[in-house]
Amino acid sequence: MLAYQRHPRTGAEVALTTLSVDNYITRPPVYYNTRKLHRYTEPRLVRQMIDWLLRHGAHAERWVAKAAAGTGTAAGVYDIRQLVVDGKACHSVARISRTPVTNLHLRNERSSLEALGLSEQTRRSVAEAAEQALAAFPGARSAGVDVMVSRSGKPYVLEVNPYGDLLYHVLHEGADPYEWQLRCFAAGEDGRRGIEREESGACPT
Repeated sequence: MLAYQRHPRTGAEVALTTLSVDNYITRPPVYYNTRKLHRYTEPRLVRQMIDWLLRHGAHAERWVAKAAAGTGTAAGVYDIRQLVVDGKACHSVARISRTPVTNLHLRNERSSLEALGLSEQTRRSVAEAAEQALAAFPGARSAGVDVMVSRSGKPYVLEVNPYGDLLYHVLHEGADPYEWQLRCFAAGEDGRRGIEREESGACPT
């Protein structure tokens, strides 16, 4: 991931990324993930990194400024990992950072949406955006949807993670993400079996 910005008047460039590169004279450069966020402003190096990422199938997204929330050490811009199971939003966690990049493996903070002070309207708009995103994948029953909220309050879906349910210490109606998914999947399977029995003329048991 690389966040790129260019000043419209001066042309000054800045890139924020965990990517780094070692350049050599006698052999090709070596690119690697440092798991630390770096800020690059040298145009030649910025272009080199962007070119390398694009050669490997990267796609470009508009950089939308994220809303800020929280207090103290847990204050900063945020986005939300919203789990959706069988079309309904359930578990969620906010990821908070003092940089535009909120990934938790970069030692950013995490919080519940309530502790972050998000309004009911914001929480509902995030849930609806995540539900609509999963609905774009027919047959998908579960995904962790990353949703950001702009400074104007508009939700944007960042990505849909098919294995995005690793949410520690987060409960929904008393169940962790895995227990909740099993409940929903079992209920859905029982419902489908009942429909099949009705269509075949068999009595449900």
